[in-house]
Amino acid sequence: MISPLAGLACKAFLERQPPQRQKRLASFLPKVEQVQMEAIQFAHSDWIDFSFRLDEALDTVHPSWIIPQLQACTSLELGCFLASLHSNQAKSIKSFLHYLRPLPMLTSLGKTYLRTDLLTKISGIENIIPLRALPASRFNPLASFAFRDLVRLGFLLGLKDLGHYLRQVIDKAKIKSIEQALSAEEWQTVQQLSLKKDPLVAGRQGFSTWDGRPEKLRMLVEQRGINRLAKALFGEHPSLLWYVTHIFDVPRASFFETVCTENPSEATRDLVQEQVLEAVTSFLGRG
Repeated sequence: MISPLAGLACKAFLERQPPQRQKRLASFLPKVEQVQMEAIQFAHSDWIDFSFRLDEALDTVHPSWIIPQLQACTSLELGCFLASLHSNQAKSIKSFLHYLRPLPMLTSLGKTYLRTDLLTKISGIENIIPLRALPASRFNPLASFAFRDLVRLGFLLGLKDLGHYLRQVIDKAKIKSIEQALSAEEWQTVQQLSLKKDPLVAGRQGFSTWDGRPEKLRMLVEQRGINRLAKALFGEHPSLLWYVTHIFDVPRASFFETVCTENPSEATRDLVQEQVLEAVTSFLGRG
């Protein structure tokens, strides 16, 4: 079985051949791979003309995936690895590991070697392809989201469930607790959503473990939103799922991976995909 990147490179090569030659070359592939090749639609058909390094994927990875790989390093090794990382990642990891020394200067070759070494230690690397090489999908923008934006996206999607839950709450003290856990804008959104029907809402079941603490409510809302995101992305290209998973921190990623294995009905997937795309469009519009 060929790797995802090799398959994409093969597809790009075939598309540049005359029709007869393309057909003849494709005939040498197993039938299953021929079908897979035909199904590929590139988001950027010229991706192969651009120089890229697979270690660039490391820049999208949340520090919580990298820290476990560095905790056993010597001080010298740790400094070298930190110097190879994106500045925001290095800053976060330096603080977590209490590394106070100046970072060493690295050659370009040394930096690439260390980054590649780190990337090989992170789960699912066999699914990595360059961002520009991702097959066409309306969800590709998610692979370039910052951690905070992806978490915020999940939270806003989860407000749909909280809106339905609000309709069922009659305890005024609990309603007040919900309001106090949210910003003024979030509370207004929840009130508006409580007036709308949504077949995907979890209702009381989704908030049965809420103990009244604001942080607990926000966590439950976020989980409901990540559940919606996972349903929308079910069946997407493994590399897109890798990017989204590793933009999340490890705890959120673990939950996302768990619910992303649940195959939703076609009607459910269609509905939640439109909800996610609407939210993504809103985010991109703000940028």
